[in-house]
Formats: sequence, structure tokens, C-alpha cells
Amino acid sequence: MVRENHLKEIRARRGMIQLRLALETKIPQTKISLFENELAHPTREEVNRLAAALEVSPEELGFQV
Repeated sequence: MVRENHLKEIRARRGMIQLRLALETKIPQTKISLFENELAHPTREEVNRLAAALEVSPEELGFQV
């Protein structure tokens, strides 16, 4: 079973645009777009930074790292 990530859904629920998330996490916006479209996979460190900025647990994002 392939697990989908929930980054885009959670980000949208928070009313946050990709650019703001990029600035808060210091992850390039282009990379965040790739993560959301499942064209790239974040490192454990990137997942932790995304989760912290979105105020969710890393597990809630749904990435397998």
C-alpha cells in the first residue's frame, strides 16, 4: 500500500502558501512543490521542519522516511 503525503492539505488548512512555508522552514519553495506532488521525497530533517512549521506531528504529514 502506497501512503500519500498530506503536506498540501495540511498547509492549505492552515491558510499558508508555499512561499511562507519555504521561508519558515528554509526549504526552497520549488522543493516543497515537488514534495506536495510526490515528485521528490523529503529527508527526515525536512519532514521535522515542515511538521514544526505546520504545528503537526511528522507522522501526520504521511511521508515515509
